[in-house]
Amino acid sequence: MLFARYVPQPSAEKLIEAGVNFVDLAGNMHLALDNDYIRTVIGKKEERTHSEKTLTPARIQLLFALAAQPESVNWTVRQLADAAGISKSNAAKIRHELITERFLAPRKDGHVVEDAKELEDQLVRGYEQVLRPKIVIGRFRAQEAAEKWLIDKFKRVFSEASVGWSLTGGPAAFLLQHFYRGVETPVFIDPLTDNLQRELRVLPDKTGPIIFMQSFGPLTRWKKIQGTQIAHPWLIFTELMQSEDPRAHEAAVHLKGEFLIAA
Repeated sequence: MLFARYVPQPSAEKLIEAGVNFVDLAGNMHLALDNDYIRTVIGKKEERTHSEKTLTPARIQLLFALAAQPESVNWTVRQLADAAGISKSNAAKIRHELITERFLAPRKDGHVVEDAKELEDQLVRGYEQVLRPKIVIGRFRAQEAAEKWLIDKFKRVFSEASVGWSLTGGPAAFLLQHFYRGVETPVFIDPLTDNLQRELRVLPDKTGPIIFMQSFGPLTRWKKIQGTQIAHPWLIFTELMQSEDPRAHEAAVHLKGEFLIAA
């Protein structure tokens, strides 16, 4: 049983398909209790607060920085901007908004995130609805059938071109936990040029398994596992959560339990 503040309709449909019962504060629910009680209500809208109306790509990037490094809320504007991959003016403006909204609570030595669950909710929703649509470059298909061969080619081509890149989503989760890989290969890259596409021999395909996304800061290149750069677990988690595969959501729960306990 999942109890949530709000379950958007696309997520509700995925949960129903996966056989997960849920209830939210807006009145959406799916309850299938043996054969004694079945009740499904989806599509009810959440009453939006001021903060939810102002979700922007820059805000979501800054929230990722706060989630990954909670102490960054008290860094200088320049440090916070660098961590989030946004401008200094945006970093200062958004931090002020978060304090005004009481999303950030005052403490003796600065500020802290008041509600970790609210932070997670905004990250999941904001990544899927706001940030990801902005940074997706496109979907592609390659000649390689095996992911290992494809990743080996990425390493060679991107290294020769001195291009930064990293895995996220299922392939990155598998490197961390060996639990779930999925059929898609989401990749952060900066930048993806026409020459790189030719070297990789990838072709645009609306249903292709390779998803190239624009890198936006140091969190997209967190660390190397077995010689492959991967994104921060928060980015891996949100990529898994926006997937239509119920097993990706299960993998996200496993990832959160091991790497994102504080949330």
